[in-house]
Amino acid sequence: MSKLLQTIPEISVAGGRCPLPPGDKNGDTGIPRQALVGWHNQGARTVFFLDEDAVNGAGGNLAEISDAAHKGGGRVHLIYAGAISNDERLKAALASGASQIVLDVADATDENWVRDTLKHQHQRVLAGVNVHGGDAVDSNGNRVGDLYDLIDDLASYGSPSFLISENSGRDHWFHKDRHVLAAICESVSSPVLARGAVKHETDIHALAPLGSQGLEAVIVGKPLVEGAFTLEDAVTAAEARYDPYEWGPPQP
Repeated sequence: MSKLLQTIPEISVAGGRCPLPPGDKNGDTGIPRQALVGWHNQGARTVFFLDEDAVNGAGGNLAEISDAAHKGGGRVHLIYAGAISNDERLKAALASGASQIVLDVADATDENWVRDTLKHQHQRVLAGVNVHGGDAVDSNGNRVGDLYDLIDDLASYGSPSFLISENSGRDHWFHKDRHVLAAICESVSSPVLARGAVKHETDIHALAPLGSQGLEAVIVGKPLVEGAFTLEDAVTAAEARYDPYEWGPPQP
């Protein structure tokens, strides 16, 4: 039996501030530590911090995210993403206290660095891959090569897990895009996380069958922050017997 597909809140940080979970006592925005605690109180076991300033080349928020990791984490698993494509940025991120760091493999200019990092850091890193159909793309959406060739290369390097971000801008995993995700899950032996392209809890239910093929979690940002559905709704949607018309598992 496959594990229940986990939903991971995405927390976007800019200027040291980020959105807080809906209904948080601290208001709509706050610091990363407040966001982490808030999502943990709502049942999150893992959170995903996106450092928007680092991605945009405008500094970064590692100090604030490190504060969250050390003072607000508890038993929460913290994943950090912030344009990690060289050794200098990787070392700073590893020192932050984050449980795992996302490598932006398509943006890295040194393939040997990617290979050595995946090999030596192992469980501390994830191979981050942006996809658009059958193509691997960089952070700007430019094609960098065949998706499956890149996945095969990363698997041969011993990547401990993969973060697959859908980059078409469609807002949800269309049927053909789910085939791409399924093909990735089937081609690797490591866990796979899917990011983006979830708009409703029904999208989570559509992805749930891939749990038996290695899909471990979906990372969701704006829909959770804006209250389109809750973490509790997401857990229900991942159940095999979920009925969207009942907004929960059908009654026996």
